Amino acid sequence: MLGDWLMFLAKGVTVAVIITACAGVLITLAAAARKVASTKDEEGHVEFKDLREDADSLRSRVEKALHDNSDEYREEPKKGRKQKKSAPAADAPAQDAPAKAGDEAKEAAASSKEPSSKELKERAKPLKDKALDNERDAEAASRREAIARMRKEGQFCPRNLYVIDYDGDVKGSSNSEFAEEVSAVLEYGTKDDELIVNLRSPGGMVSAYGYASSQLSRIRARGIKLTVCVDEVAASGGYLMAAVADKIIAAPFSYIGSIGVVAEFPNFNRLLEKQGVQYEQVTAGKYKRTLSMLGKSTYEGREKVKGELEAVHRRFKEVVARYRPKVDIDAIATGEWWLGTDAKERGLVDEIGTSDDYIRSRLDATSGSALKILWRKDEKKPILKKALGLLSARTWVKALGDELEEKAARHDGGAIR
Repeated sequence: MLGDWLMFLAKGVTVAVIITACAGVLITLAAAARKVASTKDEEGHVEFKDLREDADSLRSRVEKALHDNSDEYREEPKKGRKQKKSAPAADAPAQDAPAKAGDEAKEAAASSKEPSSKELKERAKPLKDKALDNERDAEAASRREAIARMRKEGQFCPRNLYVIDYDGDVKGSSNSEFAEEVSAVLEYGTKDDELIVNLRSPGGMVSAYGYASSQLSRIRARGIKLTVCVDEVAASGGYLMAAVADKIIAAPFSYIGSIGVVAEFPNFNRLLEKQGVQYEQVTAGKYKRTLSMLGKSTYEGREKVKGELEAVHRRFKEVVARYRPKVDIDAIATGEWWLGTDAKERGLVDEIGTSDDYIRSRLDATSGSALKILWRKDEKKPILKKALGLLSARTWVKALGDELEEKAARHDGGAIR
């Protein structure tokens, strides 16, 4: 009996271990699938949001709040009110029929009853809606007159206005979505339209921000007026993007500039030598690998990397000088950054202000549509499907390739910072 019981217990423990191990494998696969999926371009689609509807909605909410909290529209308290009794007429008959007296009493009660707050609001709603429609029609007519006057004075008033937000990180992770949004503008945009890009980026990898800057060059090449608004930061690669614009508007305390290039990483070669570890690296090509984290740093390698960074810096300055020819490029391309107000004095930006104020002013100057372009991610695939996809060799190879490319760019290509 004891032997059978021990055998049963051993089988139970074995089954539990197998189940636990399988669960651990599935959890690991799911986590890895999420990591691999994050390296891929997110699937999604472009959406459009009417900026004027947003502005009207905000105004309506404010008006409603003011209306609901105004003493002018509140119902007066009923306490302390007394209805005056009316005296009987001198020529009234001495005795009326009971039915007639009852009807008159009901009518008197109905006429003396004051409408409730809900009834007052329902009565006022059609009048309020009509007044609001009249007000909007008057505003539209006033805007048309103002646009005609501004155009007569030679000011640019767009037919259609587009707005895109760009929030950049070091790797330029949102570049693929940004390219789709720019393509949506190019689909119908003309030289009579304007694109506003709300830009926020501290810079990052050279290739990523060179690509993002090229997307804005597509807008300039089409002749669409391009305005970049910087509320917080457009530094290094972020300024490489902003420089392409016809006009740059920056908030007073935003960070602007940092026109420079840097490559940095730790070197563990001496530590490995102290531990008796010899690092071997085999390359084909004299400069295939110049500096690395584990190999010995050499003067020749450092000079090569410095030359590569200076070449990128020259191209950076060329872009800025091309689109902003009035700046003293050698004076501002030192890697320094400035606050928005100081950047304006150096010609790095054109106006001081916020994106909110500028967009609002352009709404009043736009005769056609005003649209915000958004990238909406599609619904994510089930984790199990991702885990199954992870089992394919192609997925593993791509994930490894992406990791190697990222390391190579970080170690050799430098970053615009």
